[in-house]
Amino acid sequence: ETILLELIKSLPPSPIRAAARQLLVKIVDDINETLALLDLALEDADGAPAAEASVLNLRARQRQWAGDFVGAIGDAQAAAKHAAAAGSTAELAVALGREAHARVFAGEPVPHELLERAVALERGLDGPIPIGESPTRVRGVCALWDDDLETASHLLASVDRQAQARSESWRAIVLNTLAEVELRRGHTAEALSAVEEATEIADYWGVVHAEAAVLPTTALVRGTIGDVDEARHAAERALELMRPVGYDVIVRSAARALGFLE
Repeated sequence: ETILLELIKSLPPSPIRAAARQLLVKIVDDINETLALLDLALEDADGAPAAEASVLNLRARQRQWAGDFVGAIGDAQAAAKHAAAAGSTAELAVALGREAHARVFAGEPVPHELLERAVALERGLDGPIPIGESPTRVRGVCALWDDDLETASHLLASVDRQAQARSESWRAIVLNTLAEVELRRGHTAEALSAVEEATEIADYWGVVHAEAAVLPTTALVRGTIGDVDEARHAAERALELMRPVGYDVIVRSAARALGFLE
């Protein structure tokens, strides 16, 4: 973090400085701080539509974590416009996937047409999109919410293999979602294995919000197998970590897990 701060201080306003701020956002745990950093990054990226799209896509993600789904949808739509202007297919795919994801979080039905377009764009790229930005991952999550467990399992297992091959930290989040799929399918042993591996990966990378994101599902899995004390500890730990820093989505998940345990 210190190195990034020194780099940002040394750079003039530019897309390069915007990219450095984005890297910092990914390791900072306070949502309001990340949003402030991204506002500055957007100023740095002014006039470079591909860079603006990238910043807006990340800001959409942070707004979604914060529970600001309307803001996330707006940022994703703006990112799509900038990406189209820049001819950046990758950023356009990410923007469409982000909008679809935020709409579902906002309580809307899964926008299948939007999501399919995002996945099609992703599949047409020469290189991979990072797993955290992948529309295919979003489609797998939405399939889980649609109770299409076979599709969710197939897509997320595919994304997990890619994450494993690239040693991506976001594999923890993919495994976390796979654990939910397995739990819904009644495969408790597989669900437990997935959350344990997700916890190990999140702990290794040492980013607090990644560690906390795994805890609500850990609570559900542990509660299902009868390990109620450990389940309650996991959910309460997620609340302790995330309430002060504004990760509303994780807080809500932890609260639901505690409700399940009562």
